[in-house]
Amino acid sequence: MKCWCAMKSVLFMCTHNSARSQMAEAFLNKLCGDRYEAKSAGVAPRGLNPYVVKAMAEVGVDLTKSSGSALASSSTARQYASAGFRWDF
Repeated sequence: MKCWCAMKSVLFMCTHNSARSQMAEAFLNKLCGDRYEAKSAGVAPRGLNPYVVKAMAEVGVDLTKSSGSALASSSTARQYASAGFRWDF
């Protein structure tokens, strides 16, 4: 069922953006993608944890093309801002 309300944006922040924040982003987009647009970022991103990729694959979520995003980097911050991202949560 499609929601008639405005799409909300959610940013999941963590230190490395390699596990929990990536999982939270993927689950919110999969389960509530008609109402929320989730992104994740870290202040010191690292590569995605291979155990996370495996665990998410077991529940039908493909993270093989995901990578950690650095919100603290000026280029990423400018990219989000120029794309019109405004975070509701």
